[in-house]
Amino acid sequence: MISMNSYTKLKKNTIIFLCGSFGAKILSIILLPYYTNILSTEEFGKAELLLTIVGLLIPLLSCSFTDAVLRFSMDNTCEKKDVLNWGFIVILFSNLVGILLYPILCLFIEKNLVPRLYIYMICMSIYGLFSSFVRGIGKTVIYAIGGLIYTIVYSVSNIVLLSVMKLGILGYIDSSIIACIVASIYYFIFANLKEYLLVSGRKNYLLLREMLKYSIPLIPNNISWWISNSSDKFLIDLYISTSETGLYSIAYRVPNLINTVASVFINAWQLATVENLDKNESKKFYVTVYNIYFKYMVLISAFVILSSKFISKILFSKDFYNAWVFIPALVLAAFFCNLSTFVGGILTAYKSTKIIFVSTTVGAVINIVLNLMVIPFYGGVGAAWTTCISYSIMFGLRIVFLYKNMSISLCKKSQYGVMILLFIQAIIFPYLTYMNVFLVALIVGIYVKTILADIRNGIKKFVKRF
Repeated sequence: MISMNSYTKLKKNTIIFLCGSFGAKILSIILLPYYTNILSTEEFGKAELLLTIVGLLIPLLSCSFTDAVLRFSMDNTCEKKDVLNWGFIVILFSNLVGILLYPILCLFIEKNLVPRLYIYMICMSIYGLFSSFVRGIGKTVIYAIGGLIYTIVYSVSNIVLLSVMKLGILGYIDSSIIACIVASIYYFIFANLKEYLLVSGRKNYLLLREMLKYSIPLIPNNISWWISNSSDKFLIDLYISTSETGLYSIAYRVPNLINTVASVFINAWQLATVENLDKNESKKFYVTVYNIYFKYMVLISAFVILSSKFISKILFSKDFYNAWVFIPALVLAAFFCNLSTFVGGILTAYKSTKIIFVSTTVGAVINIVLNLMVIPFYGGVGAAWTTCISYSIMFGLRIVFLYKNMSISLCKKSQYGVMILLFIQAIIFPYLTYMNVFLVALIVGIYVKTILADIRNGIKKFVKRF
């Protein structure tokens, strides 16, 4: 049976991740105007394309093994040392295999940048491995602090390498490399990973087979995520211009603020889904948490769409201001992306990686087909809307699967109505700004009673403590 301890632990872990990442979110916001002033739209677009390529190579070469490390390190039936050691072996092997791609990458990327990308890929792979394992074994405070350290080091390195040393794109990449190294060293020392790594003895090949069985379906899944998130940048660069890619990429940073806030909760949620999997009323627990999560994601998304122009004026330089036109659709895309990720947490707990793969692949195929159709005519605006449509379809497929195969009914009829209101808001925002105020007021009105109840309960608990 699900006790109040499950909800309390979920809140506790969320607060821990929030405290560890709050400074990181603030720094990421502060750096937006810095980037738009120090880099041109073309430079920023090129840098984003380079890092996007690495985002594809890492899950492809590593067989998405860090996802398996996270899931199996949470499983009490698995030996933690074996999980991390297999993760380290697979990561090292995948990066060695990646060297074979060097001639191919040189055809598409400037030769002086390719070695840097390899170093970045190795460092990011190890950082991802360590952070996944630390979170999986329940060292949430260390995990959260490591994320904060990464962002601080990345931010300081950016300022030094871009403003002082004037390294341009190389400085942008090197900042990520330095941050990965420092954060990985922190995890290794403070999470005492030496205790788990470099352990001699007989290897558990059965565990490796199970981990690969879990992770291999996630390879096309992660590639599909990459297509949904990043293919539009390459097509905009191909059909329109690198400058337009820069505008589109900087516009992506605004909904990414929603993603980073949501990720604070999702990190805690992934732990909670596994911990409560075999308990009675676990399905009720999933539905209750979803309703709360949905409510606040709707409210945050509605207010960000309403504030698109205002946010752009504050965070972007004059050359980047026109990026605001992409924001409403991208915010809506982030909304459905985060709902999909929430449902994905439940599917991961059940180890249902095949439906995760199928839903993401369908979304990616729709995304790429629509991108090819609309980007040549509508540029970044068309790309933003195709991203939104693909994520909404992905979310729909996962919801249907949960209902039909696990008898978990997450969505209420009223929630579908709220989604329609969000769609209308994003569509009319560029044309009828004042109508958006009415729509936001309507959405707030739907949830005002529960919001007031949440505030009242929060105040009561705070008063009781003192």
